[in-house]
Amino acid sequence: MKPRLSALAFVALSACGTGYALGAAQAKPLVLMHAEDDLDCSDKELRLEEGWGGRWEAYGCGRHATYNAKCMGIQCDVVPSNSAVPWADSPTYDVHASH
Repeated sequence: MKPRLSALAFVALSACGTGYALGAAQAKPLVLMHAEDDLDCSDKELRLEEGWGGRWEAYGCGRHATYNAKCMGIQCDVVPSNSAVPWADSPTYDVHASH
């Protein structure tokens, strides 16, 4: 009988390739779209590098740009590195509400 990986072990091992727990690899198309516009360069001439913590580097046409990405599932936000990545709103709780 072959040993099986638990779902948690599989996720942990999968995350090793991205450099951070939840990963932002799914943000690549958005990063590419931003880089094409920001660097005024076609996608064929761009090179993207995924870094730690949702950081992306884009190189092409003699230019460079850095982006921050945050993904929740398959929905991602990508912003230039000098901008804060927006966080999803958390639910608000009324601590004074009676139950």
